[in-house]
Amino acid sequence: MAEVISAARRPVTPPPLHVALPGKLAEQVRELAEARGDQASVFVVAAMARIVSDDLTAAVFDGDRAAQIAPGQARQSFEVLPSGLTLLQAGVVYVLGFHADADGICRLPAVHFAKLIGRGSDKYVAAVLHVLAEKQVARAVTEKNGVRNWTLTELGKSIFRELSGDKDA
Repeated sequence: MAEVISAARRPVTPPPLHVALPGKLAEQVRELAEARGDQASVFVVAAMARIVSDDLTAAVFDGDRAAQIAPGQARQSFEVLPSGLTLLQAGVVYVLGFHADADGICRLPAVHFAKLIGRGSDKYVAAVLHVLAEKQVARAVTEKNGVRNWTLTELGKSIFRELSGDKDA
């Protein structure tokens, strides 16, 4: 009979979670921490530890989903882009695809994007468009009259089809 060798398993510590706070929130956290004499990173870890240990999640979120409180942080992944897009980026892709003219160009001003999506400002949407261009999801098109509009790339069109539920189109 073969001898069974057993290796004792040591508990595996999960990897740390690294979070990047957006500019204004990061500055507010720094100011709060500084006012208390704390380092910002220690302040954030302590706040999260208190929320977890004292089970304050319900009180902090008050029934809201995290994505409602921290827009731009939640991500949606796609078959063609597993790394995903933020919910705002996905919203901009949807608006680009849904409001594209027959030539594939979306001629809506950025201020209309923000209103249709229900989040962000026209400046923020403009920044998102540039990020989508860096990700090769959208590209700028300068019209003959000098107006800059946007269109989806092939990757962007694939993402739009997923968002619209028409993967086969």
